[in-house]
Amino acid sequence: MPREHKGASILAGRNDYVALDLETTGYDPRWDDIIEIGAIKVQNGQPIDRYEQLINPGRHIPDIITEINGINDDMVKNAPALADVLPGFLDWMGDGLILGHNVNFDINFLYDNAETICSKHVGNDFIDTLRLARYLYPEERHNRLRDLIVRFDIAENQKHRALADVEQTIACYRWMLRHMDEDGIPFPSGDGRRRGGASPLFRGDDQLLQVAPQDEITPDPAFEGLTFVFTGALRKMTRANAQQAVTNLGGVNGKTVTKTTNYLVTGSTDYCASLKGAKSSKWVKAEKLQLAGQDISIISEDVFYDMLGDVIAQAPTATEAKRERRN
Repeated sequence: MPREHKGASILAGRNDYVALDLETTGYDPRWDDIIEIGAIKVQNGQPIDRYEQLINPGRHIPDIITEINGINDDMVKNAPALADVLPGFLDWMGDGLILGHNVNFDINFLYDNAETICSKHVGNDFIDTLRLARYLYPEERHNRLRDLIVRFDIAENQKHRALADVEQTIACYRWMLRHMDEDGIPFPSGDGRRRGGASPLFRGDDQLLQVAPQDEITPDPAFEGLTFVFTGALRKMTRANAQQAVTNLGGVNGKTVTKTTNYLVTGSTDYCASLKGAKSSKWVKAEKLQLAGQDISIISEDVFYDMLGDVIAQAPTATEAKRERRN
């Protein structure tokens, strides 16, 4: 879905922000739920307030999620629903800068739920420490939070709980700022401002999404060197176009799920079916690799489109295509 009022991603040194992390039942805000919010409000570089809340999603938390973050059904059975929590949290957070690791994911969840529950938009600009790490360490294959905390000698393990991840993210952000200051490394011009939520990707059910011409594409760190595997039918894109988009951005297309796979992209129908227990063999294998500690994410095609951002160029609708052929 287009997020027309979404804030911009920036790369900058700031002392005032709200550091945020969400734990969820999956990667797609259209189908998955928030089960924990953790946040720390920072002013003048110092924490001044904290927010921590478990949330009852109203359904079973998938076993794979419990394996990763330890949150199970018993822990949330007496917790409030998101509708009872979100309005107050958004008021607490305010409209200032947000900081987080891979925080674009968290903001998409907040944006979509705020629109549905509160009829309001989350338009805060944000600093993604994953994007900052990719800017500073392009030679590193992985810049996950668990990689950074070890690289910076902050901790040995990531706890995968919201508030604990927030604390580690703040520590990593401060470490990178000190590194840039000591080594005289500048931020990108214009704070590297990137606004990806305003591009309308969908115009109608009869439209397929196409990729921009390859000579207009610059390899992106979010794709470069990473392996994508597709499963199931895509609703908004042919598989050939999706794979071409990955190639254009410097990614690699795999045929089967292996230890080198970074993303398993599922068609929306398959993603919905999996939530009811009907998982493909690729999905099951990907979950086993996740539990073994491999860097693999299972995402729906809609989350894939979110990642693509401006790489997707709108194709004519079927009606427009017929009109062009007649002319």
